[in-house]
Amino acid sequence: NVNVIMNNLKLTDKQETFLSTLVENGGRVKEAMEVAGYHPGSRGNLINSVKDEIIERTRQHLASSSVQAANRWMLDSEQQMIS
Repeated sequence: NVNVIMNNLKLTDKQETFLSTLVENGGRVKEAMEVAGYHPGSRGNLINSVKDEIIERTRQHLASSSVQAANRWMLDSEQQMIS
């Protein structure tokens, strides 16, 4: 089973698991590799093979997080003005 990503490249299930875990766990590569079933010695090759997708997913995650942070800040500011 192969997953399609934004750049029309294909990811294996292991790569997809690695990338999803990496974003979810805050960027802990070793942990993401273990969850996906990669050998520690394959770190360099793995990172190189999915580096563009790591960058894209990080960009998306940061964009989403910044919107959430701005919304929280606005709610906090409104509550302070009411108090």
